[in-house]
Amino acid sequence: MPHCHLAAPLDCAITQPLSVSGGFMTDAVLTGLAKQLVLAELLTEPVAQQAYQQARRDKISLVSYLVQNKLVKSLTLAELASDQFGVPFMDLASLDKESQPK
Repeated sequence: MPHCHLAAPLDCAITQPLSVSGGFMTDAVLTGLAKQLVLAELLTEPVAQQAYQQARRDKISLVSYLVQNKLVKSLTLAELASDQFGVPFMDLASLDKESQPK
């Protein structure tokens, strides 16, 4: 079984299926980030499954698919991934460009 590392893509597989409303999903096991998006109620389980499967078909990352299709904002994904993986997050857009050294 592959191991998830911090340097790995955000869509490393989770070993336990996500159970929502009492039943286990039969289509696909959601990835760590997709599972977190469902648990945070940012996506429904069917939407997360469809996005995961379509991203695989398109051969792009789940994150890219979600952002390109405006299912989740990139800032929201970055914050959630930061929390999930314990990596510090800094929004560079929040820096005041005028106060930066030239």
